[in-house]
Amino acid sequence: MEIATAELEAAAKHVGQTKFGMLEEKYLSIKGEMENAERVKSEKETEMKEKQELYEELKSKEKELTAAREHKLKDIEAEIAATKKLVDKSAAAAQKVGNSAETLRIELASLEEEVVNAKKNLEAMQAASLKAIEDKSDLSNKVEELQEAYAGVKELTPCLAVRSGYMFAAGALPRIIGPSWSLYALDLACRIEHMDCFLGGRTWLEFGVSGLLFVVGIGLAIGFRRDMLPYGESGGGMGGEK
Repeated sequence: MEIATAELEAAAKHVGQTKFGMLEEKYLSIKGEMENAERVKSEKETEMKEKQELYEELKSKEKELTAAREHKLKDIEAEIAATKKLVDKSAAAAQKVGNSAETLRIELASLEEEVVNAKKNLEAMQAASLKAIEDKSDLSNKVEELQEAYAGVKELTPCLAVRSGYMFAAGALPRIIGPSWSLYALDLACRIEHMDCFLGGRTWLEFGVSGLLFVVGIGLAIGFRRDMLPYGESGGGMGGEK
């Protein structure tokens, strides 16, 4: 048996060294490579199939995510539009409130000014009322004084009427005699001096007599000063002491 095995090995070695042996070895090597390639191909096909299935799954999920994203974007845009409308509405309301506040502030300032003016008018009216009361009191006092004076004058009316007549007549005399006396005095002074007064006369006599009469009038006024006191002074009147 051992001899047969040894001879078989020797024969195989001999065959391997021949052309047929070399072709067989090469065939077996190629066959092994083909089997290996088939195995690799099967593995690659399995891997490609898995990857294709994964690709399809990812593509489906991508579509779902895209649809979800688009739906989410639409929701976000709707929320943004609603928020923008709310902001615009709030801004308009705030502006309206601001305008109302400004109007109220102006009205309040106007009312404050009216209140200040009303206070000033009230103070002026109070001052005018007090002044009117004071004026009324003064007028009442003056009316009483005038009534008292009227009562006194009423008692002296006959005497005053007579004196007024005398004074009117005495005041008329100078207006009547004065012009004639003035012309006559100018000429009389020239005669006294024995001069020819062709230029209008001399004035010393006219002014001298007038000055003398003035001094006499002052003397009479001093002498009768008690009778010349106004009514109501020193307990007497124009007619003297009562």
